[in-house]
Amino acid sequence: PAIGRLGRAYGRDPRAVAAHAAAFVNGMAQAGVVSCLKHFPGHGSARTDSHLGVTDVSATRRPEELWPYRTLLRPAGNAWADGWGGMVMVGHLYDNRLDAAHPATLSRPTIDGLLRRDIGWRGVVITDDLQMGAITDRYPLEEVVFRAVDAGADILLFGNNLRWQPDLTERVHATLTGLVQSGRISEDRIRQSYQRIARLKGLLRAGDATLGGSGLGVPDLPDFPDVSGGPDAGGGAERGRVGIGVGTSIAP
Repeated sequence: PAIGRLGRAYGRDPRAVAAHAAAFVNGMAQAGVVSCLKHFPGHGSARTDSHLGVTDVSATRRPEELWPYRTLLRPAGNAWADGWGGMVMVGHLYDNRLDAAHPATLSRPTIDGLLRRDIGWRGVVITDDLQMGAITDRYPLEEVVFRAVDAGADILLFGNNLRWQPDLTERVHATLTGLVQSGRISEDRIRQSYQRIARLKGLLRAGDATLGGSGLGVPDLPDFPDVSGGPDAGGGAERGRVGIGVGTSIAP
């Protein structure tokens, strides 16, 4: 209901999804706009809305939902190494095959494991809004901040519009500082994220042409196994959506 029904994905064919996402990202890069592939590791098959509560995709998420990420983030070795100025957003998606305890946003096996070590993404990872019901219904603020950073996220996103909290920025900053001072999060871990973010901002300062680097061009997309049907293909069109979208943000 949150992706397919609202037309928030390019479709159910992973090759078409990758091609359209690459075209959109490269167009934004030419205008100096940072793009963000989302929602990792795949929101298209979700039957519930993570704004409202836990979104369990353990029984519905399929291999083709991950395929566009693998294709786009390693088009010619590694998108980050090729100079692509973009980010990956991790969604509040629970998949017990990846992590039996936590949703992807707070999951080290998902971010540090699947996204960074397996797929090879070395760039900026941003969370989805950490005030959404899938998170706030289960975790207190300190646990949210700790688990997101420990999992490998570089930017913690707090929309602060679902429930307005005027002192939220100060509270999150104080929480993060306290976690470092107590030793739960190391200074080196903070430094890693700082360096990734600084590199992305450096690409922005260098100009529009550099922002895209060698781009996310995928001139020769490999074939993907049949996704038209079969026991693993899922039911209707909504469930069959490949949940990669592209978000954009004009950096300050």
